[in-house]
Amino acid sequence: MNHRKISIIISCYCAILWLTNWSLTYEYNRESGLKSSSISPIGFGVIVSFVMVIILLIAIWKQIRVLLESEIMIPRNIRLFGYKIYCFLLIPLAFRIQEAYPIIDTDGTKGTKFYSYGGEISSYTIVWTAIAIMLFQLYINLREKLRNQVVA
Repeated sequence: MNHRKISIIISCYCAILWLTNWSLTYEYNRESGLKSSSISPIGFGVIVSFVMVIILLIAIWKQIRVLLESEIMIPRNIRLFGYKIYCFLLIPLAFRIQEAYPIIDTDGTKGTKFYSYGGEISSYTIVWTAIAIMLFQLYINLREKLRNQVVA
């Protein structure tokens, strides 16, 4: 897999995380009934990144076992982890923006609409995604090394 395809895959993965790094909450000043509702897909990024790390670790372990069984040596001058520059794509996840707007519900109840981008949980997304990006590059490089040895 060439460098351009890897760049596109990693960029799309980060774009999905950027687009799900928000939360929206409505709070109403009511005595009874619906007092608040929210939607927050921020946790999606943490879960996806954590699952990707687990999947990539298993895949890398399988690749390493095949390389060891085939007695294929990996030269020390090969850049296994690829480019760390991809981690700069995680910068938008580090920003935090919070806004609040007064609202009036259909029944006349006053309330507040809270919008936020980022948050405390985004730091977990950043860490797990950075690990997943580096492991993905390692997996691709090991796979290419194995493919090149089989062909040769």
